Amino acid sequence: MPFSESEKTKFITSLQKMHQQGQKLEVFLRVHEPNQDADAVWRSNDGLYRQIDYLIGEAIEQWNSNALTATTELTTAKDRLDAAITDIKKSVNVAKKIIEAAGYLDDAIKVAASVLKAVA
Repeated sequence: MPFSESEKTKFITSLQKMHQQGQKLEVFLRVHEPNQDADAVWRSNDGLYRQIDYLIGEAIEQWNSNALTATTELTTAKDRLDAAITDIKKSVNVAKKIIEAAGYLDDAIKVAASVLKAVA
């Protein structure tokens, strides 16, 4: 089932919100956890930004992917990112949670890439 216009908008918005969360996490780590690897979060978030930019610039009107699957996968990654950020702010397993948070941003990249494959 192809994406409807409102689903396209919601999908892009979800990716953008995750990117913003990644930015906030990077700043938080640089200020409050200077010994942790904020660069890992930055690298993953930069990759997510590039996918968002490509989707908006090149493919938004051509999506023919399964909207439900992509949206579900993105929601799962976002929920996991939220939980990791909460734990980091509570200083719970910070190093492990940073790696997990970067992984969830990478998951969002994979979902975006799967949508792009449907375009090609």
